Amino acid sequence: IEHERVHLETSAMLVRQLPLDAFKGTIGGIWSREHRSSDDEPRSAPHNELVAINATNITYGRAAALFDKTRDFFGWDCEYGQFSVNVSAFNVSKMLVSNAEYMQFYADGGYETPRYWSEEGWRWTTETGTKHPKFWRQTNTGFRLRNTFSEMDMTYSLAYPVITNRFEAEAFVAWKAGKLGKHLRLLTEAEWYVLRTLSTTEFGSYHLRDWHDVLQEFPANTNFYYFASEAPVDWFEFGNTGLFDVVGNLHQHTLSVYHPFDGYQVNPLYVDFSTPFFNESYTLMKGGSYLSSGNMAMAYNRNQWFRGHYFQAAGIRYVESTQMDKHA
Repeated sequence: IEHERVHLETSAMLVRQLPLDAFKGTIGGIWSREHRSSDDEPRSAPHNELVAINATNITYGRAAALFDKTRDFFGWDCEYGQFSVNVSAFNVSKMLVSNAEYMQFYADGGYETPRYWSEEGWRWTTETGTKHPKFWRQTNTGFRLRNTFSEMDMTYSLAYPVITNRFEAEAFVAWKAGKLGKHLRLLTEAEWYVLRTLSTTEFGSYHLRDWHDVLQEFPANTNFYYFASEAPVDWFEFGNTGLFDVVGNLHQHTLSVYHPFDGYQVNPLYVDFSTPFFNESYTLMKGGSYLSSGNMAMAYNRNQWFRGHYFQAAGIRYVESTQMDKHA
């Protein structure tokens, strides 16, 4: 069952590329929840800004002692063990990057400027002929946003978070850093855990087991609980932290290399699930998306690791920091 949740997330990106006329009949229920905006009118995107986060020590991972014993809920082998790290103070974007914010990168020639891209990313861009995000469809009158089962004019979609692969996310952040004159980059797994533990009153411990119980404590666009696609970047505040979509809406690209925790053990029932991918080519995504359910929506989850060109329901959150550990 949990593996099928993984397939749901990957397959959804394929479904989103099907022509709209491939869907027969009337799509109702949660599948029709692809609202334009709260007032059904074109709206501009809210201004994104950096929020200061204090330095701290963070420890995460499922207790390794539970790996082969009685467990209350499912976990992949890569989630067992522990990792502890001192996280330096950093500033983090209040919201995920919206289509409007990303549009500035596009309009400034972002897809035509090699210096913003890694060598591998620029090679992917030129070989595929990519000129804009995958789910922006260019028409004679401008861009339209492709959602799961519908399209929206970009004037209604500017406040929605942009979906990119990691290559595009890194290039955008490099461009943004130059514009602001700041040391910007994608966040790390450890920094995401710091954000995840900020809202203790509204959210409780990130060890909460039952996702239904979590949703009773605060809203998040996940598990198709609200929509069948992403929602505007300022709709789901994480408790009273002033940050949005720390959990849900879109996964967040990180720079953290997929690596084992201290105490990691191979699951003998699936020996090649993790170990072939513990290398520099694969980085983690954190936070869950509108698609995520079960283990995929839990803070422990580390099953979202992909190479730079892969597309998932993932967006961009950037941080300002001169410190970085790719294995944190």
